[in-house]
Parts: sequence; structure tokens; C-alpha cells
Amino acid sequence: DGRRQAEREQEGNQIGVMLGAEVTHLRCAQEPEAIANALGPIIERVRPDVAYVPWMLDNHEGHLAVSRAVARMLEQGTPLGELWCYEVWTPVIPNRLVDITAVVDHKMRLLQTYKSQTSQKDIASMAIGLSRYRGGGLAHKEALAAEAFLVFSSPDYQACCRQLVQAV
Repeated sequence: DGRRQAEREQEGNQIGVMLGAEVTHLRCAQEPEAIANALGPIIERVRPDVAYVPWMLDNHEGHLAVSRAVARMLEQGTPLGELWCYEVWTPVIPNRLVDITAVVDHKMRLLQTYKSQTSQKDIASMAIGLSRYRGGGLAHKEALAAEAFLVFSSPDYQACCRQLVQAV
């Protein structure tokens, strides 16, 4: 639906301003091949050392399409650096926790900007609850919140995708 897409893009633009980040809307079909084709030129230009991608088993159709697009790009030789898989709807078994205690309130404000999503579920409180739970995995007691990632080298990401996608 065009109205929903416009609303989501407006929210993304607001987040970009709040973060001081450049925002690019791909405007492509939610299919791995289309996503890979849209992302390819951007990745070639930026050549990231780290790429943040949804966890490849996340329980969300769009997130799965992005994960599969990334796997396709790696198969084609696109340089993506390290891949940091983040959790949204399906938890990861992390190999990296990042303390976000200092910015957890800012994270809450950013998430509340997504009115198109918060009107259906309180995703902001859900995400902050998960971050607070993850903070318990950090060694120092001052840590109140963390982000959890499953970090892969590009070859390991490819291998894991091959095994998991075939198994699912």
C-alpha cells in the first residue's frame, strides 16, 4: 500500500534526522533478488567494514528477505565486511553484547517515532525490555541495557545461511 510506504518512509526520515544519519529508501519489491539489486550499488560505494543485518531466522518476512539478499550479495562477491546480526522478533544466541545503558532512553524515543508500528503493538516497551534483559549478561552491575548481536565473518555468514535456509 502506497500510503503505508509513505508513512514508513516519513518515520525513517525522522529517525535519520534524530540520529544525524543519511537515509536511503530502496523502494523495491520485498524479495531477496530485488533487495540485493537495490543495495548493491550502495554497498559498492560505501564498502562497509561492518554491516548490520536482521538475524537470518527472524520471524518477519521482510527481515528474512533482507537476510537472504545479503547472502546472495556475498555469493556474488559483494564486500560487506563483518556481519552483525541483530534480533527483532526472534532472539539470537549472541556472541557480542554492546552496553547501551547511556543511550537506552534515546532508543526509546527513537522507537516511539514509529507510530505506524506502535499503534499496533507497544514495540518500544518490548524492545527496551529485551535490551534490559540483555544488560543482565554484561559483567558490570552498572550496565542496565545491552544490544545483542551474532557476529559473523562474511564466509561464516554464507555458510550459516546455506545450512539454516536449507533446514528451514
